[in-house]
Amino acid sequence: MTDGVSNAPTAARYGNRRAALVLVGVTLIAILGIAAWLYIEAVACAGEEALTSRKADQCINKYLTGTWMAWTWQTMAFFVFIAFCIVLMGALELRRPGGAPRRGILGLDTTRGDRLFISILGSIVILLLWLGIMGTPLWGGLGIAAAWTALVFWKV
Repeated sequence: MTDGVSNAPTAARYGNRRAALVLVGVTLIAILGIAAWLYIEAVACAGEEALTSRKADQCINKYLTGTWMAWTWQTMAFFVFIAFCIVLMGALELRRPGGAPRRGILGLDTTRGDRLFISILGSIVILLLWLGIMGTPLWGGLGIAAAWTALVFWKV
């Protein structure tokens, strides 16, 4: 405290920023570590053509089977992505608390978390419709879902 002015708000702001960066950093390191471990396992099992061979999928899937859900590396990647989005929203809340609601083109008052939820639900519907109508691959549906997400965070 100098000249009657406290530095507490500034210290709290930098403390929240540091906590948010640590949270996102630890999550990214964990995700990259799991991805690297699975890649190393696939290469060790399937050889050099690990990224293109069906044998690599079988090698990785041995770690993902035996549970109540039909896990593949794609479903695991989806759930990891959802977890990362939740952690990122938590980090943003630590960095800039409040996430003031705003009224968008739908006429709803939405916060960051609401927009994330709307974009994820919409993306799921888009990808399922693409899969049902067009089949695989899903790259076109993924592009439409990414555009939907950008639109939701920009205008809703």
